[in-house]
Amino acid sequence: MRQIGDMTMRQDSVIDATALASIDKQLIQPDENALLARQVAPPRTGDNPGTETIAYKKLTRDGAAKIFNHVGADNVPLVDQYATKYSQSVFSIVAGFQLTAHDVRAALMAGIPLAANKVQTLNQVMAKKENALFFSGDTPHNMEGLLNYTGVQTYSVPTVSGHTTWADKTATEILDDIRTVWKKVELQDNYHSTMMLLNTAISGALHELIGTNAQRTIYEFIMAQSWFPAGILTSGCIPAGTFVVLQNTKDVLEYALPMDVKRYDPYKVNGFTEELDFEERYGGALIYRPLGVCVATGIA
Repeated sequence: MRQIGDMTMRQDSVIDATALASIDKQLIQPDENALLARQVAPPRTGDNPGTETIAYKKLTRDGAAKIFNHVGADNVPLVDQYATKYSQSVFSIVAGFQLTAHDVRAALMAGIPLAANKVQTLNQVMAKKENALFFSGDTPHNMEGLLNYTGVQTYSVPTVSGHTTWADKTATEILDDIRTVWKKVELQDNYHSTMMLLNTAISGALHELIGTNAQRTIYEFIMAQSWFPAGILTSGCIPAGTFVVLQNTKDVLEYALPMDVKRYDPYKVNGFTEELDFEERYGGALIYRPLGVCVATGIA
């Protein structure tokens, strides 16, 4: 839940409580379409905002049960034996903007929300950074993202008739690429494909008709098969020539959000200007079972 600061204002404040309430209303209603990472993974919100590292176990294989021989010397198979300790750093994502006394007067006179464009931009830049950390991580800070996580499945689409591009492949060939990657997750023991993510530039291929006398598109065929019950999402956050199939359930992955966007109280820059700063504590993608994800590349 996004938080607001103290509504008790100084007597000489440029931004009064009514103006702050206007900003807060806009802040807690961000564009959900921009928050792609939050649509892909369930949230993990129970960690203290002060934590700097989240420790967890990453399961590289599920293990198996067996019939136990009480007479013999059988050992009980331990499913935890394939789990490795892992950690992910938590970072502060910050942004802010300044408002002048005239900004407040002009908004009141026009009867419009205060700093609407600035709040909208702030929501967008915070969401953009969230998405970047979730999908690509941050190499200098040793954070892995969904697309480069150690242990996730990868697949390079094959060359057909001398090319790999979906623009040059037939609808049937494109569908074969998707079906193959779907199976990479779906046919793993204890896993089920639930969602597909596509780079925006290649998403148009889903509307190609299958076959010369076809009555439906690739997208319609996929939806009829219920391959991805959680949906198909397209975004520029996914690199060019890439698509991802995953099981987007809480036991496979989450995004770490110890603290959602919080507004701090405004402070004076000068007699006519005040600044509002915002902070979010974010740990990016936590992938507990990497085999529930397959990243397909090579659609050049």
